[in-house]
Amino acid sequence: MLKGINLVYGYGNTTLFEGINIEVQPGKFTVILGPNGAGKTTLLKILAGFLKPREGTVEINDQEIFKLPAKKRARMLAYVPQEPETLRDYSVWDTVMMGRYPYQGFLGLETKKDFQGVKKAIETVGLAGYEERTLLSLSGGERQRVYLARALAQEADYILLDEPTNHLDLFYQVKILSLLKDLAAQGKGILAVLHDLNLASFFADRLYLFSEGDVITGAAGEVLTFENIYKAYKEPALVVNHPVLGIPQVLPLIINKSSGGKTRVHIIGGGGMASGIMLRESQQGAKISAGVLNKSDSDWQTAKALGAEVVEEEPFSPISQESYRRLLEVLKKADKIVVAPVPIGPGNLQNIEALLEVEPKKIFIVKPEEMEKRDYSGGRATYIVNSLIKAGAQKYPEA
Repeated sequence: MLKGINLVYGYGNTTLFEGINIEVQPGKFTVILGPNGAGKTTLLKILAGFLKPREGTVEINDQEIFKLPAKKRARMLAYVPQEPETLRDYSVWDTVMMGRYPYQGFLGLETKKDFQGVKKAIETVGLAGYEERTLLSLSGGERQRVYLARALAQEADYILLDEPTNHLDLFYQVKILSLLKDLAAQGKGILAVLHDLNLASFFADRLYLFSEGDVITGAAGEVLTFENIYKAYKEPALVVNHPVLGIPQVLPLIINKSSGGKTRVHIIGGGGMASGIMLRESQQGAKISAGVLNKSDSDWQTAKALGAEVVEEEPFSPISQESYRRLLEVLKKADKIVVAPVPIGPGNLQNIEALLEVEPKKIFIVKPEEMEKRDYSGGRATYIVNSLIKAGAQKYPEA
């Protein structure tokens, strides 16, 4: 196993990160995520043995990496940078052959095994026929595949890669990450820095998300949450489960936050049925509130992204007495109440019952004529909506 233990690193008087612990296990594809400047590349270089931390250490198979001879370390661990610091115009073949250095003697004579390893590595990354091409004649994506081929030729147990999909089109992003996933399945420990949260969600066995000098770690479903992403990137994103794969998918929320107008609009929704209404009302200058919503619900995420006041419950929990009390307080302060076309059942029926406690003329209901179709409360919700319409509630105009 490759382990970073209590790592601390910084520049001058500035500490980039401290107390970082990270593990790269054989047979697992591990990914580091985080905003620019968080320290991802620095951490990767420390784990590769190229930078020494202020504090802490790195161990590979229970040996301190900084005490290992260079060739022995190179047989155990390969490092693929975004771009080498000095790009020289070597041929593809010669560049990949550099990966065989740890196995060559003092004279650097190349063996049959070296030739076979280089040929296989070049074919694996899809560059057969490019052997005599020079690096400067290649695109950035093609060079990236050359560096990966060099790492493959190195035949190390662990491969560390800094943005291996950089410069690659979608086809080769998927191809390279699939290759890395296959290598992990064959027993290698793979650690990559990625920027694409969705690709990381699909391919990684374990994630490390840099967040304010610390890391959040776990499987994709544990790490890629609205709260964690907002904390790390300072931007909202909608996190939904892929309908087939069941993994989190991250969609940026491009919104203009309300300046906090004088008109207070409370929106009752759930399951994404109210997000469009929130955006519409917010763009018209309203001060938004929402709820009762379950935490992590897509409407909850949108409300949080808008900076709205949210009456909330834990996921899959019915409305508690305390939440109902808070809902009544918010409803009574609202100048306008909008009811989204959300299905109503025993768990959220109190959202509708609470409307009986406020002035009907400030209530606007989306498609009230279809309430019966989405009523799973034994007819109670339909009765309340019809009563409110008769008392002066209005149909919410569709956009």
